[in-house]
Amino acid sequence: MDRSKNHALDFFIKHTNYSPNQVSRIEPIHNGFTNLSYLIETSDQQKYQVRFALNSELVNRVNEYQVITLLKNDLFIYFDQATGDCIKKW
Repeated sequence: MDRSKNHALDFFIKHTNYSPNQVSRIEPIHNGFTNLSYLIETSDQQKYQVRFALNSELVNRVNEYQVITLLKNDLFIYFDQATGDCIKKW
């Protein structure tokens, strides 16, 4: 699967109310064993992390989602339980 900046932008636009022209910056911020992340800054000075899960064998993404839900963590804007891909406030 494509994990480029363009893919991060497309994913972000699909799951938020932003349009492409409202995104002012996209930078890779983490390339780990279980995740690849991008920092996205918007024209209204908001910052978000787009995270693509790379390894769901080490991390059970359904359990991760359940923990986030139980904690009532409002940082997460979008979380795909099947893939572990998500968007959260930075």
